Amino acid sequence: MEQILTKLGNIPEAKAVANLPETIIAAKGLLQTPSTASFRKRAKCIQCFEMTLSSGKPKLAHVAIEGLQMLLRDPTLNSDTDTMKEADTLSAQLIQHFSNLPEFDKQIQCQVMTVLVILISSTDLKISLNDVYAAMQGDHLMDLKLRGDHLMGPAKQYGP
Repeated sequence: MEQILTKLGNIPEAKAVANLPETIIAAKGLLQTPSTASFRKRAKCIQCFEMTLSSGKPKLAHVAIEGLQMLLRDPTLNSDTDTMKEADTLSAQLIQHFSNLPEFDKQIQCQVMTVLVILISSTDLKISLNDVYAAMQGDHLMDLKLRGDHLMGPAKQYGP
């Protein structure tokens, strides 16, 4: 994860995103502290990726998506054994992250969907479908995730 954060920080556009360099340094510091709970480390990394995706800069967004995918694969960060709160689980943190983001361009939309599919289909992670549905309630997320009209029909067909 530190490599992803370093890669993100080395992109020139990252310096233009308010507080991103400082947040990257803080995230790296937490990653190097063994006594810090994994959900706290994840939260700081996710904060970096959220700032990056919200910036609207495609180069940064691609690295942020790479980082989110790394969160799903890294056993030291995807463990939920150190938390009892549902809101601190990896799936809840990622879904909350996606529901807070502004609209994405089409290529980023596809990558976000990939992360969500990995999250939902993982046998190692516990996920609440209510959380997924709640995250998709944002207009931009419903449009993004269900827009594959040619595959799934119009987005307005989905929901309770």
